[in-house]
Amino acid sequence: MKENQDLNIIQFTQDLRVPATISKEEAWQRLEKNISNLSEKPNTQTRFPIYTFISLSIAASILLFIFYFALKQAPTKTFFFETQSSEVKKEILPDSSIIFLNANSTATFTYNKFRKKREVSLSGDAFFNVRKGKEFSVLFGGGQVNVLGTAFYVSAYSDRFISIECTEGKVRFEIDNQKVTLNAGEGIKSFDHILSEKFTVNEKDVKEKLNGVFFWQKISLAEIEELIENRLGYNVILETTLATRNFSGELLLTSPQSFLPTLAAAMNLDYTINDKEKTITLNAK
Repeated sequence: MKENQDLNIIQFTQDLRVPATISKEEAWQRLEKNISNLSEKPNTQTRFPIYTFISLSIAASILLFIFYFALKQAPTKTFFFETQSSEVKKEILPDSSIIFLNANSTATFTYNKFRKKREVSLSGDAFFNVRKGKEFSVLFGGGQVNVLGTAFYVSAYSDRFISIECTEGKVRFEIDNQKVTLNAGEGIKSFDHILSEKFTVNEKDVKEKLNGVFFWQKISLAEIEELIENRLGYNVILETTLATRNFSGELLLTSPQSFLPTLAAAMNLDYTINDKEKTITLNAK
């Protein structure tokens, strides 16, 4: 190859004359340099200018901002449910969870489909069957219950008396800076901000509350008083010495006449009902 290159050089340069201002050696060196430059392969590597990377970075930042803004501004839908005395409603929520709202209760469900946030504000009694998904929260006076997918009953007409009973899965009950985890078949109460020990619950008994049938292993008359006042709308006048006495058994809480004979017989009480003034008086015999 070198010989061919030298031959070509001689053929094409034999009629050339060296300018008088440079020597033959300098002329030869220049010619070899020019030939060498022509024989080099051009550099085909593509380089992105710095402004291209800056543009891509700005575009990525804009997309992230749009995503964050959409997340923050995603519409939150609100649904309100209400029952009257002796009324029970079944409500299917947008996430396919189900609320059975017991008598004289209200529930407000807020749902953000983009963020999958599910939240219920409850005043009253309700049984929840929650579809699995993002955390589902039930808020009430003084506390809340957080779950992922489970079934449970909440009694929370006021922050004075709250009862949580879990029939499926697991729930986390929070009240007064205390956190308690309940497994299926467990329940717990809070009365006057004093938390009870866990107790055993039966799914059949829990669901019977929706029919107005309440069963307790042990409950004070003061707690029953609170439930009656909120559920039935009657003012209960309870003799002070009776407040801490405990009742065990079943009561049908659909009207004063439905439960008072049973309660009076079990606890040895006298009672009077004033439907006009909506009062119930309970005294020891």
